[in-house]
Amino acid sequence: MFHFIVLTNTGEFVYISRNPNLNFYPSPNAAIPTQTPSIMCLLRPNTNKKLLPDEVIFQLFSYLEIPELLVCQRVCRKWLNFCSVYLWHKVAFASEDSFKEFYRYYIKTGRLRLYEKWIRKLNLSHASAYVFNATILPFSRLTNLVRLNLSNCAKVPELKLIVMLHNNPGLIALELSSIPSITNMTLFTVCTHCPSIKGLNVSNCPRIDDTGVVHLLQHCRGLRRLRIADCHLLTNATLEAIATFGDLIELDISGCFNIESADLLYRLFETNKQLRDVNFSRCSNVMSSFRLRHLNTAFPSVRYLNLSESSDVDDEILNGITRSFPNLQSLYLAKCSRVTNIGVDYITRLAPSLTFLHLAHCFDITDDGVAELTEKCQKLVYVDFGGCVQITDNAVNAISRLPKLQRGIQRLILTRKNLTHLSVTGITSVLNSDLTHFSRPVPRGMSPSQAKIFCALLKENIDAYREYLENCFKQQPPLNGLNGYITEKERLGMFRETA
Repeated sequence: MFHFIVLTNTGEFVYISRNPNLNFYPSPNAAIPTQTPSIMCLLRPNTNKKLLPDEVIFQLFSYLEIPELLVCQRVCRKWLNFCSVYLWHKVAFASEDSFKEFYRYYIKTGRLRLYEKWIRKLNLSHASAYVFNATILPFSRLTNLVRLNLSNCAKVPELKLIVMLHNNPGLIALELSSIPSITNMTLFTVCTHCPSIKGLNVSNCPRIDDTGVVHLLQHCRGLRRLRIADCHLLTNATLEAIATFGDLIELDISGCFNIESADLLYRLFETNKQLRDVNFSRCSNVMSSFRLRHLNTAFPSVRYLNLSESSDVDDEILNGITRSFPNLQSLYLAKCSRVTNIGVDYITRLAPSLTFLHLAHCFDITDDGVAELTEKCQKLVYVDFGGCVQITDNAVNAISRLPKLQRGIQRLILTRKNLTHLSVTGITSVLNSDLTHFSRPVPRGMSPSQAKIFCALLKENIDAYREYLENCFKQQPPLNGLNGYITEKERLGMFRETA
């Protein structure tokens, strides 16, 4: 609901409210009649006295919901134009069925032409199976796009995409991941016809190489976000171009295994001072520059760092990383098998800012490392130790006592009502028949040995397991069932909430 006072062009004060029980009056102190019309009465275009200018009326429509806008657009042509700006500003599809319905009603009948000029954002990523040459053709006529998302639309031909780029010079964000037809020609077109581009995602486009990315960085000086993950033709030439660019705030080169120059990577951080989000997962030998010889420089702007499956990351490199990135909020080290409790001790330096930590399949981490981490890093809201086979119930107990944590086992499930996901895959010491009974089904493709230690719960599984535990502990003392995890005070408070 909104309500405020506007001075009209006739010198009168008008009270404006979304509450249907209130009307617009010459003074906010005027008496409110018993029966009052809705918001539309003041704005009725057929009245002789124009109470509000068009600019104010247009702004008022931004506060209306879609059903109200659909009613307003039928009043007159001017209101149709006003409402269409908000109704057609963003066209996105939540499913393939919604795209089919849109195609049948608006595209086949030609109705889309009536609204093309108002479409500013287009997202077809969730209907990718039905986006191909014929279905993308009507959208190629759009000329006012600022954001375009065609991720996973693998059937889109590059020629149609280039036409869309030609027609939309105002594009600032472009998502083109997992489109195998894309080549360097697409990047050249972006440089020539989309000079205002700020965000580009061409991840998993196997035909893009150094030539296209280097050309992009040389000509699109306004670029701030670049995702080129799993572009396997990229080499250190791309990394050198990024290192000399200097203005990125987000970079994703995960899976580019031919990029391996540690010195260039370090120079990248030195030149791109505003870099905040960095993903180097599945890149080997790129973090070795953060060993002890580089401890004098800090990069305080970096908030997110993903080094998952990086084979060179060990405790010594973690020592350099935690000193170089003192303000990290999210750190992902999944499958960095050389990390031990010593590395966990270095991670505790990030305690003032660290909220997300992923250490799955770090096999050498034990209860002692987990206990130290949970004692010092009190701001953690997400932590993953899945596959850390040496941790036991003692570690789970320590994890569950974090004040903001959303993951754990029985105590956490009972005390954290907002828990939406829980994975203890591979942690055999905490797996039991009760817990695995509530696990979601084993994913396809898992071997029998993997399926035996798989255990992951979604929200509906967690809720069912919580209800089961509550019923169990109403019939027996809580300390027997939870090995001391639940105190009597917590139990009473918990059952008081559910009563």
